[in-house]
Amino acid sequence: MEQGCLFALPNIRGGSEFGIEWHEAAKRHKRQTAYDDFLCAAEWLMQEGHTHPEKLAIFGGSNSGLLVGAAVTQRPDLFRAVICMVPVLDMLRYHLFDNSHVWKEEFGTADDPTDFIALAKYSPYHQVRDGIAYPGTMIISGDADRNCNPLHARKMTARLQAASVSWGPVHTRSRVTRPCEEGCGHTMRSGAPRTRPMARSSTTSTAQPGSLWPNAAWCASWKSLASACQLPGPHGTSSS
Repeated sequence: MEQGCLFALPNIRGGSEFGIEWHEAAKRHKRQTAYDDFLCAAEWLMQEGHTHPEKLAIFGGSNSGLLVGAAVTQRPDLFRAVICMVPVLDMLRYHLFDNSHVWKEEFGTADDPTDFIALAKYSPYHQVRDGIAYPGTMIISGDADRNCNPLHARKMTARLQAASVSWGPVHTRSRVTRPCEEGCGHTMRSGAPRTRPMARSSTTSTAQPGSLWPNAAWCASWKSLASACQLPGPHGTSSS
C-alpha cells in the first residue's frame, strides 16, 4: 500500500464471521457460493476502475488456498498472479490423507454420490483444462503438513505446468527438511513432527518458515513471482 497498491479483503459467505446462516450459506453442496462471492469481488474492483486483469493478484492459505485454487481454475482470465499457500486442491481424495477427514461434514466426501457431484464441479485439480492461459502461480506447502498434505501443492503444480499455454510461470515452493529434522507444518513454521519421507522434486525450492499472513517469507515468494510476471507490486484481493 505504501507503494501505491490496493489491498482488498472481501467478505465472502462460508465462514463464521457473521453467524450460522452466513456459514451455512456456502457449506457442503453450496460451497460454490463462496467462490462466486470472491469472483464477484474481483469483478467489482475492475468495474469500479480500481484495477484490471493485468494487475490483479490474489493469495490465500489453507481453506483460502482452496478458494484461490477454485478462482484461478474457474476464471483464469481475471488474474495476473496467484499465491496459493498450504492448500487442499484435490477435493475428491482430500479426506484420505492425514487429518483432512475431519472436514467431511464441511465439504462432504466423494464416498457419497451426491457429495461427489458437488465436489467434482469445483475441485481445482480436476477443473484444470488443457490449452488455457493460466496466470503465474506459486503454490506453497510444508513438507510435514498433516492438515493439508503437500501432495495437493505438488500435483496441482504438475497439472498446471502441463496444461497452461501462458508465459506465466507455475512453481511449487516448499519448506523441505532433512529426515533427522522436525518438519514444517500447516502454519509454515518448523516444529511439526515429521511422519513421512518427502523427496525434493525438480520444481521445489526451499522457503523459510513463516505464517499464513504476509511476512518475510511471503514477501520473498511474492517478489519471486511478481518479477516473473512483470508486476510492479501486489495489486490484489485476498481472503482469510
